[in-house]
Amino acid sequence: MLYVLQEYYLKDRRYRNKSSLQSMAYNLAPQFVNEISVFGVMYDAGLGKLLESERKPEYGDIENCKKQLKQVFAEPQVDNVLNIVLKALGEEKLLAENKAYNINKTNVKTGQPRPIATEQKSREVQPERDSLNNNGIHSIKAEPNDAHKEAYTQDQVIIPKEKNKKKSRNRILLAVLAAQLIICILIGVAISSMKQKNTVTDDKKNASTQQASSTEKKSKTETSKTSKKTESTTAKEKSSEAANAGKGPNGLEMPDKNSEPIYIYSWDADLGTKLNYVREKYPEYSDLIKFVNLGVGGISQEYYDGVENAENTPSIIASDVDITYYFTQSGSTVPLSQIGLTEDMYKNAFPYTVEYGSVNGELKAMSWQSTPGCFVYRTDIAEKVLGTSDPDEVQKYVKDWQTFMSTAEKMKAAGYKMVSGGDDVHRAMLQSARYRWVNGHTVSFDNTATECLEFSKTLVDSGYTNDSSQWSDDWYSGMTGDVFGYFGSPWFIYGTLKDNPGSDTYGKRNICQGPESYYWGGTYLTVTASCPNKKLAALVLYTLCCDTDVMYEMQCDNVDFVNNTAAIDKAISDGYGNADILAGANPLKVWKENALKINGGESNMYDYTIFSMFQTASWDYNHGYTSSADEAIEQIKSELRSSYSELKVD
Repeated sequence: MLYVLQEYYLKDRRYRNKSSLQSMAYNLAPQFVNEISVFGVMYDAGLGKLLESERKPEYGDIENCKKQLKQVFAEPQVDNVLNIVLKALGEEKLLAENKAYNINKTNVKTGQPRPIATEQKSREVQPERDSLNNNGIHSIKAEPNDAHKEAYTQDQVIIPKEKNKKKSRNRILLAVLAAQLIICILIGVAISSMKQKNTVTDDKKNASTQQASSTEKKSKTETSKTSKKTESTTAKEKSSEAANAGKGPNGLEMPDKNSEPIYIYSWDADLGTKLNYVREKYPEYSDLIKFVNLGVGGISQEYYDGVENAENTPSIIASDVDITYYFTQSGSTVPLSQIGLTEDMYKNAFPYTVEYGSVNGELKAMSWQSTPGCFVYRTDIAEKVLGTSDPDEVQKYVKDWQTFMSTAEKMKAAGYKMVSGGDDVHRAMLQSARYRWVNGHTVSFDNTATECLEFSKTLVDSGYTNDSSQWSDDWYSGMTGDVFGYFGSPWFIYGTLKDNPGSDTYGKRNICQGPESYYWGGTYLTVTASCPNKKLAALVLYTLCCDTDVMYEMQCDNVDFVNNTAAIDKAISDGYGNADILAGANPLKVWKENALKINGGESNMYDYTIFSMFQTASWDYNHGYTSSADEAIEQIKSELRSSYSELKVD
């Protein structure tokens, strides 16, 4: 955005508005659609007033803008974006003044003021879904209790409490905005690199078009694709015959070719590309499948508003894993058994995705992708410090958390960091425990919470990290710097891992399981009660999430990891999956093994909020603003009690 502001905003008055600035950014870097939308949120939340002013900004203008933005975003993100704006405007004096620290908390050890928090404390409220809008989708209403007007979470506000809808949209907080905002700030760097090298690193949602399969895979492609096309043609002919006969796969009842269309809603284009597999297999229904890309943040209020106020009744709604429970626990979506989809049809799905998409044991959401975690390590550092880069051997050095810590000492002795920051281990350590903490409306923390807090603090205090925060500049720079490994998932490797072909570190990575199995991310599909053509909706979900042949083709065509064990096995057997960024290694086997071990649990509305509060409490403990793990946990409990009156917090 720095490049866009300098080259367009300052030089041409036509670009002094949000839509023009965003349009130019989209044109220059269309793969950053989600990140650019974050800039739009900031623009509406107060940045626009500063940018559209006819006079040069004064200190009071900056402070007013900062105050408005801090109602939505964390202080470090606000300061970072204002630094970019002031730099673009050439306001060096104001730029220097804006880099001051915020005195808001005292270190219990040193008595020094706390610097600006590195985590975003955004705000989320508990929604109620007690009314239907014109589309039959339950509207989301705020709690009436003003005493609990705002609830703190690190990354987002999903449902603002304000009655004024326009204000709501300006105060939304997104579930992964702490991450996306940092990436948004880096857009200017990415665009500049694009101009120089004509290459831009992909984001996770568009990685499939930028990260190619390895040379080994390419050498097999022609013969393999010929066979696949033949099989695909045969499958299409059979599917068309089945449709004509009214019989579908696994006895699924086929829709009439002249039946009503269905509208499928998502926040970006990814699902739209996947729907092409359905259209190709069932061309007779192609015109009935209408995809709507709202082009907003997947966990934003704009997405909810877009779905609820859609011109056409939504039939299928995509949801990010962090907010899937809003749809699965709503009466406006139906159990999939009611439209003919059974768990037996979904039997090849990884068990944790079945569990997560279920409510009280009843399947309500399916996913075409799985997002198992792993430990992504630098092979050159492994060779130097451990004497081997073989995944099976490296796994022995990170097989459990005690061994992981011992290896961290070896890395430090050799001049490297085990991970980039103390928060890097949170997801892997807490994945299976987080669901045990919530039982209905009762929250009770077990020893895992204390152990994770102490482990994270030890990493930081011992100098085993760069003490970075996830998604910060320092976090990214460690990828090509002195950091041995990161915890990641398929989208992380293909889209978030910042490295380019030709660099000193590109291709010097591999993956292993790590100390624990976990997942990170995912998209789930639900079907609405108001869907006018449930037979077609069922066919779409079945084809994307259950049809092994289609999912095999999807896996071979994309750098992804499909949610189908049989399709993954066939892809591995046929030699698909090798990744250039991993020096041609194939990660599918490790991901499959990890995905099968994941202990997920059903989604619940408090999980992500608690996890966000945990990350903030951990940062405070790591940097001396709480004196013990017990005090850090009490901090979380206190926030929960004040935010959710219906919760019993033990």
